Amino acid sequence: MKNGHIIRKYLLAIGITLLVATNLKAQTSDFLTNQSVIKMVMARLSDEIIIDEINSSKVKFDLSADSVKILTEKNVSAEVIQAMKTISGMQTPAAATVVTSTATTPAAPSVAPAAETPVSLPVTTDPASTTAKENEVIEDHAIKFNVIGYVQPMKDLITFFDKEQAVFADLIHTWDGQIKDFIEKAKIINEKNLLLEKELTEKKSVESKKYSNEIIALKNSLTESRGNFKALKTNMLLDGVNIVKKLGELSKETDRATNDKFSEISRLVKKSNPNPFEAEISELQPVTKLKADMNVVYYVAPANVLLFFYQNEVVSLQNLMAFWSSKAEKIIQEDAEQGKKLDSLKSEIEKYAVNAKKNKTEIASLKKQCTVIVKDRKQLAKQMETDSDRLTVLLIKMSIEVRSILKERFDDIIENINYSYQEKLNI
Repeated sequence: MKNGHIIRKYLLAIGITLLVATNLKAQTSDFLTNQSVIKMVMARLSDEIIIDEINSSKVKFDLSADSVKILTEKNVSAEVIQAMKTISGMQTPAAATVVTSTATTPAAPSVAPAAETPVSLPVTTDPASTTAKENEVIEDHAIKFNVIGYVQPMKDLITFFDKEQAVFADLIHTWDGQIKDFIEKAKIINEKNLLLEKELTEKKSVESKKYSNEIIALKNSLTESRGNFKALKTNMLLDGVNIVKKLGELSKETDRATNDKFSEISRLVKKSNPNPFEAEISELQPVTKLKADMNVVYYVAPANVLLFFYQNEVVSLQNLMAFWSSKAEKIIQEDAEQGKKLDSLKSEIEKYAVNAKKNKTEIASLKKQCTVIVKDRKQLAKQMETDSDRLTVLLIKMSIEVRSILKERFDDIIENINYSYQEKLNI
């Protein structure tokens, strides 16, 4: 009774809330399409995993010249495209229908629409501009779907990158505010200088003798004001140096934190319970909407590139989690069905056991069927374990890639902010 209740609990949970982003497949969920393959590539799945998925699925690929060109542009490898061609040739026309035009083919449901066309982050190109949209909200980039079994630990990666994004957005906001304060003070001093220069010019033009005390006082005031302007500019340059220094420190801190987080998640995925019957099912909650000043002043605008990276990284992780959760879902459903059969067979054995001697043959046959089912369920558990191992390996590779990308982004931001201060400072 207890086993049956748990099985029904899983089936109910799967039936009511399991979206898993439509299995990264086409509208029917029974077929892989070009779009499905592209999404797997975007989720950073290895060619080996993608080809394995292609070979084990029904497909509806469009392999026309134009479509193959699009696949190539979307970074689908030649090996994967060849696998698509091979499986399309092997399957029956009903299962491997090749359409002639992508323009008339409905697109597969998107796991995360923002992944296909990342939202660019606007920046202020005018160095003198101080206009900003306060607390502009970046569109929520999370999708609710169920996270299953060994994929569960990856939820912390979503949270990690979401927090990193929010912290960095706050830094940009702070730096933007500091620079605007400099610019406003410079504007006031500059206006004062213009007035003093105008007044001095007028007085000098009518003075034919030695400069009067009034003119000398005005000259002194102008000299002092110009000194204040120069000091302000120097302080702003020093502020730029501090920002660049902070970015350098933050680059190292982020690298360590990212490495630690990926290592932690990889260990947890590896240690996850491989038993489909005991797999956890939980819903991925939307990440917090990011609020930031997106139209920042010129000098720190390059930093927005990192926000762009974090936003897309979250989308990529969602795609990846949806893919592996869909694989786990299939195994859990099959295990639940096998569990039902096993309960039914055990129930029949109990009935025959009332007169075991008379029903010896029937009981032996039923026990044999039970043995087969138990063996099949062990195989399903083994498959879950194998998949978790493959995901672990993928996460380790992702860690190296993500850290490399982060360093590249930080180095680029530092270079451009340093240039904007040292070469184009114009307040």
